[in-house]
This record gives sequence, C-alpha cells and structure tokens, in this order.
Amino acid sequence: TDLMYTRLNSFVSITYHGFHDDQSGIYAYAWFMGFQTCAQSVVGPRDPNAASTSELSNINQGRILQHFDDGIYYVTVQALNQVIFGGSGVLSLCHSTEYVIDTTPPVIPNVTLISYRESTNISTFFYEARDDLSGVRLVELGVGLTVSDIAILPWTPIFLNVTATITHKINVADGMRAFIRIRATNNV
Repeated sequence: TDLMYTRLNSFVSITYHGFHDDQSGIYAYAWFMGFQTCAQSVVGPRDPNAASTSELSNINQGRILQHFDDGIYYVTVQALNQVIFGGSGVLSLCHSTEYVIDTTPPVIPNVTLISYRESTNISTFFYEARDDLSGVRLVELGVGLTVSDIAILPWTPIFLNVTATITHKINVADGMRAFIRIRATNNV
C-alpha cells in the first residue's frame, strides 16, 4: 500500500517519479501536505524545481524542516501539464500518500487473569495492546526473575492480535517467583 509510518517528526522528505503527459509534457510540479488527500492545510504548495536554471533538470524531490505533531498526514504531488491553448493546469494530476507520524510506543493497558498450573507448567493470561496511530505489528512474551529481565523465557512472538488469551508453557522451578512481560511493537 501507499501507507507509510515514521517516528521522525522534525522534517518531511519526498521523492517522486512516474508522471508524464505524452501529448503536451509536464509544465510544473508542486508538492504539499495536509490532513486529507490533495489538501494543502499543513504545508502549502512547494515547487521542487524553483531553484533550477534548466528545464531539463527535474529535481523530483522535496524536503521541509519543521516540527510535525503525531497524526495522519497526506503528502501530495501534483503535476500540471503544458497545454499551450488554455494555459498550464488545464489538466492536473494529484497523487497523495498517507503518511503517519507516530512518536509514541504502543500501549498495553491490561495483562489480567494470570494463572499458573504447577503440574503442567502452563500459564494462562489475557492481554490487550493497542496503538491508535500506527497499529500493533507484533506482540511478544517474556518471563523473568524480576520485573525488568527475561531470564526464564526470552522474547517470544505470541500473536499478532491486539487482544488475546494466551496459554504458554513456562518452566519455573518450585518456589521461584516469575514475572510475565508483554512487549508490543507498532508499525513504525
């Protein structure tokens, strides 16, 4: 898909190609950014070739340095054709790519219903993981001797679901405390 994710929120950079007009050619390009397809509400039209001194050199890229808040943006490239009668832009093509800036990690609000059966070394628990902007790509289980290690069970992929009841065999010696850890990774 054309959906892209990033943690970088201090600049946006684009590179584009593939626009052509067999009848009249391309007169100019512009790129911009907004909260909807083909919108200019965040970054107004930028001419990537404004500094070029030759018609033959198309730069086909752009960059803007500024702070962007987390959210969903659309980066758009517009091509204007070079029609002689009627002026440029008689026909223009606008292509947008959804661009998600997400600087926050996924949230795991719940790990509940934890049980452990000593006779079989089976642990069962329920978890919930979410990331409202970029979604959850992977959920992993780790088990440690403390709340900050995974000495008993190293990170192991469990499910791609954002909520699930997990049954997993965990070998823990009698009388030893174990701590279940859940780690979620988003699509960034």
